[in-house]
Amino acid sequence: MSAQNPVEQRAIPPEAAAAMAAAAQGGGGAKEKEKDFPDFAEVTKDYEKVISTADGQSMYTLWRRAKDNQMLAELPRDFERQRLFIAMTIAGGDPEAGVQWSDQYAYWKRFDKRLALIEPNVSVKTDGAVAEEASRKTLFTDRVVVDVPIVAMSPNGGPVIDLDALLVANAGKFFGDGLVRGANQNLARIAKAKAFPENVEMAFEIPLQGGRLTTLHYSWSVLPENTGYKPRVADPRVGYFTTSQQSLGGSGLDYIVTSGVYRMQDGSYLLAASSSSQVSGTKSSPAYGKSDGWVIKTDANGNPLWQQTYGGDDWEMYGTMVELPDALYFGFSSSSGQSGSKTEPVYGIGADRSDYWLIKTDLDGNVLWQKVYGSDKFDVLTSMAVTPGNVLILAGYSASDASIDKSENSRGKDDFWILAVDSSGNKLWDKTIGGSGNDRCIQVKALSDGLLLCGNSDSPASGDKLAVAEGRFDIWFVKLGYDGTFHWDRSIGGLYDDTFYNAELINGHIYLMGETASPYLWDINNTKKGQADGWIAELDASGANVLRLKSFGSTTGSRVMSALPLFGGGLMLSIMSDGNGGDKTVPPVGQLDTWLLYLDANWNITGQHVIGGTYVDCPVKSFLQDDGSVMMVVYSVSGITGDKLVPNYGQGDIWMFRFEHLAGKEEVATAGFSLKVYPNPAENACNIVLPDGADFEKLRVVNAAGQSVYETNLNSAEGSTYTLHTVSWAPGAYFIDLQNKQGISMRSTLLKK
Repeated sequence: MSAQNPVEQRAIPPEAAAAMAAAAQGGGGAKEKEKDFPDFAEVTKDYEKVISTADGQSMYTLWRRAKDNQMLAELPRDFERQRLFIAMTIAGGDPEAGVQWSDQYAYWKRFDKRLALIEPNVSVKTDGAVAEEASRKTLFTDRVVVDVPIVAMSPNGGPVIDLDALLVANAGKFFGDGLVRGANQNLARIAKAKAFPENVEMAFEIPLQGGRLTTLHYSWSVLPENTGYKPRVADPRVGYFTTSQQSLGGSGLDYIVTSGVYRMQDGSYLLAASSSSQVSGTKSSPAYGKSDGWVIKTDANGNPLWQQTYGGDDWEMYGTMVELPDALYFGFSSSSGQSGSKTEPVYGIGADRSDYWLIKTDLDGNVLWQKVYGSDKFDVLTSMAVTPGNVLILAGYSASDASIDKSENSRGKDDFWILAVDSSGNKLWDKTIGGSGNDRCIQVKALSDGLLLCGNSDSPASGDKLAVAEGRFDIWFVKLGYDGTFHWDRSIGGLYDDTFYNAELINGHIYLMGETASPYLWDINNTKKGQADGWIAELDASGANVLRLKSFGSTTGSRVMSALPLFGGGLMLSIMSDGNGGDKTVPPVGQLDTWLLYLDANWNITGQHVIGGTYVDCPVKSFLQDDGSVMMVVYSVSGITGDKLVPNYGQGDIWMFRFEHLAGKEEVATAGFSLKVYPNPAENACNIVLPDGADFEKLRVVNAAGQSVYETNLNSAEGSTYTLHTVSWAPGAYFIDLQNKQGISMRSTLLKK
């Protein structure tokens, strides 16, 4: 999900206010008779019903009139009970095409002859006390996003609305007025209309200011109702517990992507987010424009150490960074001119302007210098890396021909654009790579023998693209030398849309991950579980060979965002997921959760957990800490609910939490190794039998607060018994943590009487 212009605040419309007054006096509202509306058959007589499933069942019934590109939606009788998730994506004609623009959580409410789409207030929670709850409901109310007239009542008792009035005329309410200002609504064309039992997909092509055609895609889905989840007690026997939590954000939208999270050499963290917040919440640095670069440094527990805001009067997005011994380098995609803290100009013209903005700072984030690299159109920076020779690699995509800093013409629409600069910001070389369609580089990794560029592509084999396209939208990865020389390229994909989100370097191999809507990937038949499943692929050290690939999913949607190594060659996957079923055997906490999936060395599922609040908590990146615990960075909309013990300050924040994980048994089996602990529970002492065939260096025990109570270096032989003297320990739960030379942990639990 992209951090974009939030949907603006809107007062309740006069018609809705009048309807509310009438309802309060006992009239109007839901009691309106069908005879007071035009006849349903008359309204829909020139329309064709959109059927996308074998049985014709759908969340909403869509009616399309081809001659003038009009579309109606017939809502179900119980439409007011539904809670909706609305995702907005620019699907074409814009630098951000293919990246989710924003999202909305809403419900319908009828006011006489109109329907209002209302966003519930989820940012303020109380402890449930009557007075506090009453005050919250009075002060922090829901808000109307948009309202539309009811054009008819269907035979099933549900209202019929005009989707052009909702989604075209009010596009600015969903995508932001800055994007759609000057749009010619009279020339809007229906580009897509599909209706399924749990979601509807609608896209409209519309000329914006200057005549540029842009496709606005809406995905509406019904969120599953809460299954009766109750917050878990912090007992490690359930499988994990958190030891620290932090919420970072202000009153606006504070969003972060995978490339914006970095673990420093000293174990602290750098976060480079996009922020629309003023000084509020935990944000202490002022805002400059519509969305700024907001950088926070935290300690190993997520506690803020310092923060800085970098920005001008327009947009700064997609933060990324690298670390050198004496300095930090931050990169953003910027459309601002010389304003705010930005001293460099913007090169692009009009609405299509965007450049690579590089900022060098000291180790406290104070600006030393800044430079802009770009062309006469849009250039979107998404990722950075540093080579062994301390050359900075800036990677993203561009639609420009050769101009200003770009030395090569476009191959098609969007191309990978890679820029190399020295530590003083001097350009060394640049490279354009692409086919005849859209090719967007999302991430760059510096390997021992060159650069691996990973992204998404809808190009056929053309231009620089030698790999054959597998489907509509594939994962495309390219190998370059450190001098920009093209080595090779590969594609992974199925019949439909397959998307890359992250790459991790684990034990000398490369792991790619993302989301797939295809029934198979890379000629491997995956049993598709939902509308979209998460996938992970393992590549060899060179990146040229795919060793294995597998997908995991629930019966709705899943996306693999991050991976960590586990003892014995296994993995822990962090997956964005809703619903359950399929591979997911644990119930959801909220509407979108962080689903943790534990795999053995053969990628068989050995365990799983779900962490989240009652709304949206999407994993961004995970890290294995020196003590064997895991640090999770999550984009969160939830308040203090479920597993989340810290507040939400605005429309979306950064949630950081540390947790300990284990299987919760006396004997833990991990990829053929077993760890025996007895007696358990223990009173005065317990014995640990070191596993056969395992090379351990350290033994460490932590309590439920994450504090170390015992640690030692191991020199005992495998299979021998190690005794822990526990007589002085307080009663409670403890983690026993064995670490090998790679720092990967094998764990069990000890309960002290």
